[in-house]
Amino acid sequence: MDRVLAVSSGLLHLALFIFLHGLAFFVRDVSKAIAIMILVLNTFLIILYAIATVMPWFSPTFPFRTPFSTFFPEAKKGIGSSHILLNDF
Repeated sequence: MDRVLAVSSGLLHLALFIFLHGLAFFVRDVSKAIAIMILVLNTFLIILYAIATVMPWFSPTFPFRTPFSTFFPEAKKGIGSSHILLNDF
C-alpha cells in the first residue's frame, strides 16, 4: 500500500512538471518573456526535485525526500538479490 501511495504522488509531481512545460509552450505565442520565465522556473524545480531524489541515497540523514527516493534503491536491491539467487543454482 505504501508503494501505491508513493507512485501515485510521484506521478502527480510528474504531471505538474509536464503541465508547466505545456503552459510555457502555450504562452509562448502570447509572450516569449513569460514563456522563458516559466521554462526557467520549471527547469529549476526539476533540478531541485532531482537533488531531493538522489541525495538520500548518499546521505541517509538528508532532510528532504521525494516519493522516488525510496523506490529506486529498493528496486536496485531487488534486482541484485534476484541476480544472486540465479547464480546460486
